Amino acid sequence: MDIQKDLPDTPAEVIEAWLAPIAEKKDYGWPPTEYNAWRYLLGSRSTLNHLQRMRWGKIEKALNPTMIINRDMDAIRDIFRLHVVGVSMSPSVARPEGSDSFRGHCDYLTENRVFPAPVILEETDAGLHVLDGFYRLCAFFYLTGYLQVENTETQIANVSMKQEVWLGKAG
Repeated sequence: MDIQKDLPDTPAEVIEAWLAPIAEKKDYGWPPTEYNAWRYLLGSRSTLNHLQRMRWGKIEKALNPTMIINRDMDAIRDIFRLHVVGVSMSPSVARPEGSDSFRGHCDYLTENRVFPAPVILEETDAGLHVLDGFYRLCAFFYLTGYLQVENTETQIANVSMKQEVWLGKAG
């Protein structure tokens, strides 16, 4: 499996952080097609051709929930509900290492003000689609006060509103 050969214009950091770990999972493999599990992550864009047309840039971006497409923001809110409130509606976020991941990202952001690694986003007509970084974004939105719970104190941290992200757009 040589993802870089198939996607020569995709930065190695994007491949290593997002594509390679997923390609190694059962039911995914490489390359993505409309018939394997990539369709659950990429939807109608689940083809190698779509990924080959993507153009990438690493930029600093001020992030807020209104930029994120609704489906992805719902997933981020569900991660928040599970790890802050203790209730989740989705079994997909209830992974054993999730709580440690969420807390680790909160600790890192509080101490360093920035993500430990850039989140990977795709610019679409509907907004930003999260390709990699749901837990980092959840911790960020929590610590910046975007996600709150009634009758609890939100731990607003001195986190930089501008974060480094990989932003891809189909060309």
